[in-house]
Amino acid sequence: FSHVEMEELPTFGYFKTRKIERVTNVLSNNDCTLFDVHFSEGELIAKQLIKSSMLHIHTQKDIPDFTLDREGIFEHIMHFVGYNDIDINKHPDFSKRFYLAGKDENKIKDFFTNDLVLFFESNKHYHIEASENGLLIIGNERLASVKEIKSLAYFGMGLQKIIG
Repeated sequence: FSHVEMEELPTFGYFKTRKIERVTNVLSNNDCTLFDVHFSEGELIAKQLIKSSMLHIHTQKDIPDFTLDREGIFEHIMHFVGYNDIDINKHPDFSKRFYLAGKDENKIKDFFTNDLVLFFESNKHYHIEASENGLLIIGNERLASVKEIKSLAYFGMGLQKIIG
């Protein structure tokens, strides 16, 4: 696990309020890294230790910053920091099912092509964050089973193909 990626993880919004303790079980190839991250949330008595399996993709081309999740999960948080749900024209079902947020609405709308929308609609839902440091795909807030790791990797490969 490269030092660079360890530095990149905290740049994702997901870790703004979470403290990374350590990263284990790292599998890496070209532009993808699968790993388990142990992090804590909250302070003192309320502090929780959470382990989660994640996938980080270094994207070859410039992609806009965005957060994508199932409708309803991160919405209140994103709304609170001043982001509105971005609706993708011609995809009302996608817009209903997913919460998409980010600074540059036009760039994000251009990025979400029909193929990309279809890919997200027809696959398992993950929490996804995009930044200049690539894509972070987060599984459940627990360690993934072998089957779930395979799904996460497969999802990442499919996503990479579409983004190009």
